[in-house]
Amino acid sequence: MKTKYLYSAVILTLAFGLLKPFQVFSQSDSVSPVSAWKIMHNGHRESVEIDTSLGLLFQSYPGYYSNYLAWNGNTWSPVYPLYFVPRYLSEDESAEWLTWYPAFRNDIYYHTRKPYTLLNFNTNAKKPQPEQNLEFLHTQNINPWWNAGVSGNFASAKGKYEHQENRMSNLRVFSSINHPRHNGYISYNFGKAGIQENGGISSLALYRDSLLPPENIPVGLTTAVNTIKVRSLNVKQEHVIARGAADSARVCFPWTLSAGAGFKMSRYRRLYTDVNSTYYSAYYIDTVATSDSMQLSHYTTEAWLKMDFCRKAGLFAGGFFERRDYGVYENHLRHDSPGLLAGAYFEEGRLEADAEYHYHSDKHDGGLMHIHGDAAYEISEKYLNIIAAFAYKENHPLPYDEYYVSNNFFWSHHLENITEMLISGGIEIPAVKGRLMFSANNIDHAVYYDSTAHPAQLPGKMSYWSLDGSFCLESRHLKWAPRFMYQQMSENLLPGIPEFITLQHISYNHRIFKVLDIQAGTEIFYTTSFYGPAYMPSVMAYYRQNQQKTGGYPVADVFLAAKLKRARFIFKYHHINDRLMERNHFLVAGYPLPDRHFTLGISWGFYN
Repeated sequence: MKTKYLYSAVILTLAFGLLKPFQVFSQSDSVSPVSAWKIMHNGHRESVEIDTSLGLLFQSYPGYYSNYLAWNGNTWSPVYPLYFVPRYLSEDESAEWLTWYPAFRNDIYYHTRKPYTLLNFNTNAKKPQPEQNLEFLHTQNINPWWNAGVSGNFASAKGKYEHQENRMSNLRVFSSINHPRHNGYISYNFGKAGIQENGGISSLALYRDSLLPPENIPVGLTTAVNTIKVRSLNVKQEHVIARGAADSARVCFPWTLSAGAGFKMSRYRRLYTDVNSTYYSAYYIDTVATSDSMQLSHYTTEAWLKMDFCRKAGLFAGGFFERRDYGVYENHLRHDSPGLLAGAYFEEGRLEADAEYHYHSDKHDGGLMHIHGDAAYEISEKYLNIIAAFAYKENHPLPYDEYYVSNNFFWSHHLENITEMLISGGIEIPAVKGRLMFSANNIDHAVYYDSTAHPAQLPGKMSYWSLDGSFCLESRHLKWAPRFMYQQMSENLLPGIPEFITLQHISYNHRIFKVLDIQAGTEIFYTTSFYGPAYMPSVMAYYRQNQQKTGGYPVADVFLAAKLKRARFIFKYHHINDRLMERNHFLVAGYPLPDRHFTLGISWGFYN
């Protein structure tokens, strides 16, 4: 669920700003290592050591820019990202609708010497409006090469405002084989969510000027529900078909030739139900009740050959076939696209570089090209690294931007292809976990939703740039970890974004009894004021508005966290400065910031 001209902000921010190129995800502790990774076409892996520390598991701001559950006061209300990135056809469509959905990734695999289980649970411990979330992971090796596991989460919540009771579940089963001559991966993910849509508060005056409790403030919708179902399957395998003879002077084979193949499937279904309401101005199907549905399916089959040179360099090339199905009301559209893929990677000393090329053939509009590359150079292991990224993408508009029919909305029009070029670069200072990144986007024919909540397209170019910096300073028991971001956008027809964003983390850390780590502190989130978007429940879309500003207000939390061996505990008071200033602050237009509230959580990893 994101702004219609924004797409997968977190994914691209990680890909081009927050993580090293093709970084894998791994986890280990001091007892028995558990490793996890995401494998790419080039097979490149980069280990990252993560202990069961106090981390950021519960210390985040989900109401603003993460993929987590929204706050208690407006549980599962719209979550608007504060980074600008246009969306892509090449990405899975369901991701755009489910950015708030705390589903496990479908492409991470594990290896462990002992069966490993991880449990995360958090709750607001309040019976009238309960909010709780349980996440679990269990993985174990059946033999030294074969691993299998299951993960998932279950969440339920009831917000303080009327018609805010929601439930969500997600389950993933996976397995992997890592043999010297063969690698194989399979993962299946399925989930369901039921979201009560209340349309935001309908009386700003009552919210701003009275002491009415949230449950007594009227909302726009009282019977609307969005039901979402997701399914995804990811299968990939690679087999060594030839390799050079090893000798005593080498730690690996001089060259290895591999053949690989993969299949990916994702399906997204949404059903919106409601009865007669004055919230909408138009009715195309039924004036008494509505049952709008939409289905998106994406299938990809690919095959490739890969040549590795002693793990320092490699290249691959192959082809793929994509099929996208789009069904809305009684209509069905299908788009098939064969294509070619190629790529290379290089590692030598302190330099790492990656590049990948995709060509999508299309009989109607010609070919579409995707190119991206990453590079990192280590000047000093402790003090300075240089990183850079480049991307060029050509994409069709998403199918529901060109054609959509429901009870309350209808459009049918042709949109031009979207072209984007992105460059980013910056430095890292490992000694203080510091990073300074500059990113610039140039987009032709960006798609957005106008003030009537209908898709529109800019006739020409627009640009966006950002400067993002963070570091962590620790002195004995004190820790200061701030993040700053400045961003600008050239086009004022799109929904607004804040110019300046900051998140300040200040904490006191101490170990007592030689085994118990304690962390107490505060986190403060602030953005400059801006005309953020409004939200349309029946199409789950953000659209442009210029009547109500958001931001310009600091949100402060205080917390106490503890770690005992592999168990973590968190006690957190959210929005502690609530009602100390004028009550006039919103997540997005019509959806107020949550009131002051308390949460607690536990994370426990163990071997069995």
